[in-house]
Amino acid sequence: MNFRDAQIILHIKQYCLVINEATERLSNDYRQFAKDEVLRHSISMCLMQIGKLSGRLSQQFKNQTMNRVMWGAIRSMRNWFAHEYTKMDLSEVWESATRDVASLLAFCNETIEANPEAFAFPEIPEDDE
Repeated sequence: MNFRDAQIILHIKQYCLVINEATERLSNDYRQFAKDEVLRHSISMCLMQIGKLSGRLSQQFKNQTMNRVMWGAIRSMRNWFAHEYTKMDLSEVWESATRDVASLLAFCNETIEANPEAFAFPEIPEDDE
C-alpha cells in the first residue's frame, strides 16, 4: 500500500466516524434524520467526500480491494450528491449512512491494522539542547 492510499483511507475513516456520530445524535432514527436538515446535510456531505476520496485511490489499490468495497458505487454516489442533490431519496442516503458506512469503516480499520508500515509516521528527532 502506498502512502497516498494510506492517507486517503485515513480521511475516509474520519468521514465514517463523523457519519456514525451524526446517526447516533439522531438516535439511529430515520424519522429524526428526515426532520433534521443540518445533520442530514452533514451526513450527505460526508458521503459525498468519501466518494470524492475514493476516486483518488490508486487503481492498483481499488483492484486489490474490489472484492471488499464497491468503489464504483461509492464514486457514483458522489456524483449523485454533486449533480442531483435536490432529487435524492432520503431513505437511500440513510441506508448508506447506517449500513454501508459501518462496513466501510470496518474495512478502513482492518486495512490500517494490516498495513501498519503504511500508516506509520516517521519519528521527529528531538532537539539537542
